[in-house]
Amino acid sequence: MINLRNGFIHFADITEGKVLTRENLGLIIVSADLFIMVCFLLAIWFITYAVRVDAERHRNLLFETKEFALEFYNLPKLHPKYSMEVLKAELWDHIEKVILTEP
Repeated sequence: MINLRNGFIHFADITEGKVLTRENLGLIIVSADLFIMVCFLLAIWFITYAVRVDAERHRNLLFETKEFALEFYNLPKLHPKYSMEVLKAELWDHIEKVILTEP
């Protein structure tokens, strides 16, 4: 039963006639809202922590292409008679020869 003159809600059976005033109801609602916000903030923190841990795990478990890459230095300069295609073909032949001679 709502009685706006003497208080907001009466709990006669439970609290023996005590009245829940607007101030107390406001305090309960604000406290519940604060509890919900704290739960949301904790959930966001946990999700960001889990993503960080998972990303680190993937970084440690997976190989990167730089671990398998070959680097060549001292390559000849390109010009119209010596194009990129010719350089790639010669490098390919050289790599195949080296791989076949290695045990």
